[in-house]
Amino acid sequence: MTTVINTASFMDLLKDYNYVPETVQSENNFLAKATTFIALVTGIVKSKTEDYDFMDLLGDNGYVPVNDNWIKSHTNDNAKLVNIAS
Repeated sequence: MTTVINTASFMDLLKDYNYVPETVQSENNFLAKATTFIALVTGIVKSKTEDYDFMDLLGDNGYVPVNDNWIKSHTNDNAKLVNIAS
């Protein structure tokens, strides 16, 4: 005896008559959210660990360095040696 009807499911019957609804496709943007979160945490950590020294503290309180461009004038210290050699 031959089997005429194979085992078919209800979904196969719907597919045969084009009654299968389209599936809702949603984007999974977990990777984009994770990247944004990591960038946020990195920015916070970086801003909290920057170098902050005593001059920055003075500048925040309104003090300005006065002799910031001070250059020591070099003198000719060889005058004594020239006098001894001559």
